[in-house]
Amino acid sequence: MSHNTRLFLVDLVALLIVLGLYLGPDFGGSWLGGILVFAAIGATLYGWILLHRRLGDTRSLNEQLSGIGLVFVAAITLSFFWGLHQLGWQTDLNEPGTRALGWNAVTLLIGYWILSAVIEQQQRGLLGAGGEAMEDERDRDINARAASVGYTALIIGVIALIMIIKIAAGSTFVGREIPLFDTPINIAHALIGVLLLATLIECATEVWLYRRDAVGAEDDAADAADAPKVKA
Repeated sequence: MSHNTRLFLVDLVALLIVLGLYLGPDFGGSWLGGILVFAAIGATLYGWILLHRRLGDTRSLNEQLSGIGLVFVAAITLSFFWGLHQLGWQTDLNEPGTRALGWNAVTLLIGYWILSAVIEQQQRGLLGAGGEAMEDERDRDINARAASVGYTALIIGVIALIMIIKIAAGSTFVGREIPLFDTPINIAHALIGVLLLATLIECATEVWLYRRDAVGAEDDAADAADAPKVKA
């Protein structure tokens, strides 16, 4: 297993533990249970940071953040659609379940921003002495390509949603089968869902492009190491 793959798996396991702690036990809503959950999350993140230092993470800042962003966006998307499913695909701003959709997303976004700030500070400390750039041409190219894929997915999703809304508006049967399009608030949540899916596709594309680039670099290094043996 390559060094980058091990680091990626470490990130994935740590983030899944954190998200499992956050979205899992609630201890009946007690304040002590909440404190225990956040203490466990803090301990997991602290151990994750120490392990990163020990393994010597040499990936770029954007490559590190791409994997973390994918996990967080996937968690937000899954919690959003699961919440809509529990509400019967009907949303009302006066219902606690509807407000919980936004609260979960905001909380996860805050967690991502905090974690991103910690990683960026670490990266600045590692690169400060060498004077290396935080972002290079490869990062900019991968970001642009992933953004293009995400934008295309967003356009396709919006067009598909508009067509479905038009069909639902003209058909009593479809409107009854798809209650998500009954009210303007429901349509707004459907648009949010399309935006989340497009963002998820963009993040997944970015991670895949980084992984493909890393595998190609490892293959080139292996070929270069075997070249003298072939000549001999």
